[in-house]
Amino acid sequence: MLQNISDGFEKFFCEIRDEIRQRHSEIIDDYVLDERIRGIENTSLALCEAKVEDEVIVFLLIKYWDLRPSEAKEIFQETKRLLDINR
Repeated sequence: MLQNISDGFEKFFCEIRDEIRQRHSEIIDDYVLDERIRGIENTSLALCEAKVEDEVIVFLLIKYWDLRPSEAKEIFQETKRLLDINR
């Protein structure tokens, strides 16, 4: 009987530990994704301010950030929109 209670507590604490680890991993994954997006946006902004041609910017985003063409175009369009707002 005591062994069953002990096994139950052990299982309970293992489940709590696994849940905490999962949540912690998700927080880290979200942070890494946010930083990646910020880096891509900064790259796009820098290339725009350097007056690099639009097609070249999209090409470079695809090449160096391993983006799909649609993702690179979307980020580039957002960058252009932000630059137009700030002018």
